[in-house]
Amino acid sequence: MKSTSIPASVSVIGLGNMGVALADAFLNGGHPTTVWNRSADRAKGLVGKGAVLAGSVAEAITASSLVVVCLSTYKVMQDLLEPLENELSGRVIVNLTTGTPEDARKSAKWVSERGGQYLDGAIMAVP
Repeated sequence: MKSTSIPASVSVIGLGNMGVALADAFLNGGHPTTVWNRSADRAKGLVGKGAVLAGSVAEAITASSLVVVCLSTYKVMQDLLEPLENELSGRVIVNLTTGTPEDARKSAKWVSERGGQYLDGAIMAVP
């Protein structure tokens, strides 16, 4: 049976090698994908494939109910998300940033207290 559902939209924040690969996979899966990176030029290839480049982290967060964060540290993530705490309600934040279990617990609590859901993950890869 063929599915008639519309693929969920997703936002990817952080376009290092892994963020680009994740956004590309979402695009290939037919998901409307919004991307943001401090260096907007990192998004050129993805935009050429149909991604929408957000002009700010706020635009990326509000574009989708599913937000994948792939940044260098939890501190960087927190610095970007703290000013947007009112935008997190009703969103699922999937964090693939490297850190400690304590970082993950603190982040989960913080997002939950703002009405969002939080999933912390890890990407296992050999550089």
